[in-house]
Amino acid sequence: MPNVQLEGDVGLQESIRGKTLLVVTVGNATRFDIYKRLHDLDVDLYCLNDRVVNECRSFFKGWIVVDMQMEEKTLLQEVHRRMDEIQLQPDGVICFDEFGIEVSSMICESLGMPCIPLQIVRCCRNKSKFRDFCKERSLPTVRFLQFSSLEQLHDIDERISFPAVFKPKNGAGSQFVQRVNNKEELYQAYFATVSSLQLSSSSYLWCSPTGPEEMSFHVEELIEGQEVDVDCVVFDSKLRYSRVIDNESTGGPFFLEAGCSAPSSLPQHAQTSLIRMAERIVAEFAREANRRIDGVLHVEAKWTSRGAVPIEVNCRLGGAECRCMHMAGWGVDLGVEEAMVALGRRSRTLDGHERQCRLLLQEEEIRTPLKEKKQEVFLRSVNFHPGRSGRIVSQSIPEDAEGYVDHKLFYTRGEEVKVPPRGFQYLGWMVVRGGTEEEARLRLEHAVKLSSLCVEDTAT
Repeated sequence: MPNVQLEGDVGLQESIRGKTLLVVTVGNATRFDIYKRLHDLDVDLYCLNDRVVNECRSFFKGWIVVDMQMEEKTLLQEVHRRMDEIQLQPDGVICFDEFGIEVSSMICESLGMPCIPLQIVRCCRNKSKFRDFCKERSLPTVRFLQFSSLEQLHDIDERISFPAVFKPKNGAGSQFVQRVNNKEELYQAYFATVSSLQLSSSSYLWCSPTGPEEMSFHVEELIEGQEVDVDCVVFDSKLRYSRVIDNESTGGPFFLEAGCSAPSSLPQHAQTSLIRMAERIVAEFAREANRRIDGVLHVEAKWTSRGAVPIEVNCRLGGAECRCMHMAGWGVDLGVEEAMVALGRRSRTLDGHERQCRLLLQEEEIRTPLKEKKQEVFLRSVNFHPGRSGRIVSQSIPEDAEGYVDHKLFYTRGEEVKVPPRGFQYLGWMVVRGGTEEEARLRLEHAVKLSSLCVEDTAT
């Protein structure tokens, strides 16, 4: 956890102490700090997962270990049976892992608890359904095509323009997402992805639970512009908190995140338009589901020459350094805020941010800058992508570097990692701060130079 002062620390423990939360699927090591934080706030945590994870075991009061790949109805019945066995009556259900959010919403709906409705979660996880959703509701979108065989691509040149983006229909973590400049590259991406899935089908059940033979893909026109994340805390279908963070990519052909910067360098009117877009999406979600929306949303979008265009919506807290950026930049812990929403509680921490949000969204002239506290902290991050697949030989991060905030390494020395096209693993991330954008950039460059992360090619 970064060494920062969080807003609303005083009184937060009183409002959350003694509550019981069921966490659905553990997720990766970045999430362990959230569980520690909630544990330190005297929240009783139970975990529904396919195994007990020793690295974070001490933060949980109990575990419900089940086969998470069971048929949905059977899984829900088993979860309720196991909860009855241990007399578990949670006050809320949360999930920070993409592969557990459908199960989490399913459990919430069965218990009548606040959540993002299952119908909406499924829409967002299916890239083509989300594009259809945007098109039907006159939200900004691009031309796209869903397909499961090459025969369906015979007229692709007439249906979309290249360059385009190829991805699995049900994707996660940018895996297999790549730029294709023409039909031939699209075919190559398709064959390579299907081959990878056939070789390691058990590793990619999230793509197609029934196997790679029945998998569908999605291709859409490439949107040019600044890629951003719009992170939102939603309570009763209203934005209580929303901030824009700029993203950087490693460049083609695979869309791997290189890092990000906060606050966004986009002008005020652009950030306002992006937040308004997120608010509109939430409102349309509520209309579609005919019920309230409660949770944290990670909206990926681009600011283009024609305005804000959504790429996709993750119905959970963003991954990697996302939580750290908001904690260090604005003093808001999105992990705790997601827990508060799940408990049906309005966090006083967000009162000031909500007022700012309301003013922002009600402005008649979006080019008029709002009076806001001067930004005193600028953040930059890096994601450590090894240049090759292989075995980790050494890892060292300079925690004493000027401006250092936090870091997380996902693997230990001796473990193997795979990079595209063999796999989509990266070593971890680091965040630094500065008093200006330029200072943060220079400090990050210096900290990266001091870092030592070595991967040895196991083929040699």
